[in-house]
Amino acid sequence: MHAISSINTNVETTQMEADDRFLAYLELRKDTFFHKIPSQKIRYYIDGALAYGKRLAATQDFVSATELCNRLDVTVIKDTESEMRTVRGSLELTKKDQTIRIYHQSLLQIARHHNVPLAQLEEAALLHEIFHLLEEQTQSVSERLGQINTLQFLGFKRRAMVRQTREIAAHAFVKERMQLPYLPNYWDYSWNEGNGSEELIAIGREFQSRMEEPVVEL
Repeated sequence: MHAISSINTNVETTQMEADDRFLAYLELRKDTFFHKIPSQKIRYYIDGALAYGKRLAATQDFVSATELCNRLDVTVIKDTESEMRTVRGSLELTKKDQTIRIYHQSLLQIARHHNVPLAQLEEAALLHEIFHLLEEQTQSVSERLGQINTLQFLGFKRRAMVRQTREIAAHAFVKERMQLPYLPNYWDYSWNEGNGSEELIAIGREFQSRMEEPVVEL
């Protein structure tokens, strides 16, 4: 019985790994106001962000991330000293300079855990920040997709953007540029390790129920 359960778990996990919507859902769950997003609008935000990232990827010539940085006049700094473990890269903008900082220790940790070439992770991190740079030059995906109500009391309403859609779009941008089999936030999770995969499967079932809801646009 345990063996059958294990097989079923592996099948479910494999299916989730390849599902862009599910990986986007994992990202969306990180949003400060995720619990305020109506169930019927979950797919609207996911699909809108994925589509935006893919469209933006097609607006740039398909050259390497380093070449794109050169064309966009971006300085790249590979930070090998910082002990930053949870951030792969950051975009720093001033009136004079555009800088992308890549955190070597963070990428090295992912490379070891998922057996991925470090150069591939550096390319993905650069492209992720390039997306945010390009997005700065136009209306952000969060603005395009609209706001949600976060508080409603006696006629008073407070609204907010779903900011994590920007990360979903960035992942879609990277996937399209690198022709990856899945969104790069796949590397944020442990798919075959006991409690980690069990938790993902539980979230996956939650995700499936949300996807069965009729889609309501804003």
